Amino acid sequence: MALSMNLRRRSRTFAVVAVATVAASTHAACGTSESDADLANGQQKFMASCSACHTLAAAGATGTLGPNLDDAFRQVRSEGFPADSSANVVKYWIHHPGKRFAPPTDAAIYPDMPADLVTGQDAVDVAWYVATSAATGDAANDSTLRKAADRPLPKTRDQIEN
Repeated sequence: MALSMNLRRRSRTFAVVAVATVAASTHAACGTSESDADLANGQQKFMASCSACHTLAAAGATGTLGPNLDDAFRQVRSEGFPADSSANVVKYWIHHPGKRFAPPTDAAIYPDMPADLVTGQDAVDVAWYVATSAATGDAANDSTLRKAADRPLPKTRDQIEN
């Protein structure tokens, strides 16, 4: 009888700890709001850690090694997705740049960036800076993808090599 009550007490304690752990981890995983971010710090950290590889017109960044962030976020911005969705995507890629949803067909074009170039609050600041800056102003309509699509495709090998 005493063993049974002791086991029940331990089970209840385990259940309470498990629920508290799940609740805490869920809360920690939730996105942050723009008011939690220092956009000026985000711009500064972006320029120091990201601009060499990424294009972001609002920052004056013209890197070509990584994806053009104006092009990457133009569609979601034009369709009215909330900025916190974009900020969460940026935070995910800061922490997990090598995880892909599709086969790495673009790996030769866009090699993986190192994980955690910015961390902690700096990562939150950069994520919100990119989410609120990408595809704004002139960059909202000026797509490098459209420019490439507007060029006629080459028809001969000679046209490709020249």
